[in-house]
Amino acid sequence: MRKVVLGLIGALLILAGGGACVAGALIGGVFGRDGVVRSEPIRVTADVAALTTDVVQIDAGLPRTEGIAAVELSARAVDGGRVFVGIGRADRVRTYLAGTPYAVVSGIDGSPGSDAGVSLRIIDGSDRPTPPAAEDFWVASAVGSNQQRLQWSPEPGRFVAVIMTADASIPVDAQVSAGLSVPWAFPVAIAVVVAGLILVALGAIALFLGFRRTHQPLQIITTDSENLPTAPPRSDVAGEASPKTTQQRQFGSVPIEAVS
Repeated sequence: MRKVVLGLIGALLILAGGGACVAGALIGGVFGRDGVVRSEPIRVTADVAALTTDVVQIDAGLPRTEGIAAVELSARAVDGGRVFVGIGRADRVRTYLAGTPYAVVSGIDGSPGSDAGVSLRIIDGSDRPTPPAAEDFWVASAVGSNQQRLQWSPEPGRFVAVIMTADASIPVDAQVSAGLSVPWAFPVAIAVVVAGLILVALGAIALFLGFRRTHQPLQIITTDSENLPTAPPRSDVAGEASPKTTQQRQFGSVPIEAVS
């Protein structure tokens, strides 16, 4: 019974440990060392002053994710110029872009590096807005040349993401990608893998203890020499007969009397 119990425990520990190792490896592989999973860049271009997303509604009942997870948005101007990336409350962004030609990204179906599958809804206008970095209503923003990236922890409200040239000029032509940042993902993945390896080791030990062959110890039987029968004493003097031989010699079962 003991072997069966140890074998069952060992098998369960190995299964749990193996599952933990696989889960940890998947988490680490998806998020990487920096704890971010990103989409492939997609090129978005339009003869407008700004590219925006649809309004994103975040309910007040959702828990705050500050320090736990963050949305990442990055963009790079195709011509190498300065680009602006920002997230702001929907009403403030709409007021800022009022009268300005801009495009709302309503769907992305294309392959990485292509603009063929990007669905845009054009909002007509003729005004030119002020440079976006000069505004103070952005909850998160980044501006500069090369790749610009921002991270934002969602909070309750209605928000819009915006991509523009740094000087608000037309057109906008950028490689855009989005991602999710979970800074604790990689350390947790390492911890899960280590815990899985420990469980596998414990399971292997349990299996070994449960199914190893036990050897019976060699038993040595000792006897008390005082209880062993002793041979009759022999005479050390030549010609001295034992008392039995002087009186009677027995041959088989018939006594033979000594002849005087």
